[in-house]
Amino acid sequence: MFYVINLDYRVKYSEHIQNQYKVIKDMNSRLGENVNLNSRYTKLIIVKEHRSKKEREHEIMDSGRRHAEIMTKQASCTTINCLFDPDKDGQIPPIIVRQGAAGIGKTTAKKIMFDWAVGELYQSKFDYVFYINCREINSGNEQGSVADLILKNCPDQNAPVDKILRNPEKLLFIIDGFDELRFSFAQSESNLCSDPFEKQPAAVILSSLFRKKVLSKSYLIVTTRSTALEELQQYFVLPSPSELFLSLPAPSKY
Repeated sequence: MFYVINLDYRVKYSEHIQNQYKVIKDMNSRLGENVNLNSRYTKLIIVKEHRSKKEREHEIMDSGRRHAEIMTKQASCTTINCLFDPDKDGQIPPIIVRQGAAGIGKTTAKKIMFDWAVGELYQSKFDYVFYINCREINSGNEQGSVADLILKNCPDQNAPVDKILRNPEKLLFIIDGFDELRFSFAQSESNLCSDPFEKQPAAVILSSLFRKKVLSKSYLIVTTRSTALEELQQYFVLPSPSELFLSLPAPSKY
């Protein structure tokens, strides 16, 4: 019975996500006008490679096409649909950090949400994908929980959150814009929470997700400007950082 109920809600949730992300606001459009997501999405490749501080500083002065040309020559590439494929040792990275130069891949997080919802991405891997907008988190002062973050994605407040959380290994959280967060992640281990229904300040909730204190078997994609990567590395375990850049000879599909 649980599976049927959960599957029914997943269909409802997927339809809601499709409607929410199929169009986006465009700065170049007329006031109140939205554009189709696919028309504004730039196809990308993933460059997996660690870089030095000097290289990241150089990135600040470089952007767009030139930056992509440089980086695609420096490391092997993969595609978005392969991010959670097992590596040569059979390990699947629990956290993917998507970083890149300003102006590159701004719609990627929403594109992942949409393509999952229409059945084109991560179907066998994730039952649910949730989007967390760091800019919106900055604007709120009230305490919340991981369950509250999930509900914000849902079409109503009657979502079976307790049932969704029973399979954390089938959940993906996309945390978009880490570099925009305006609070400290210097949280002691004792301050972190393991209960997804426990209400805490946003810094504690996100730190608990990043450090795998809560929903330890879930998966994360964190998007950030490269200038904030050091803070991520300082406070959180990042087993397999990946970098996202514009693809000049972009593939026809992910």
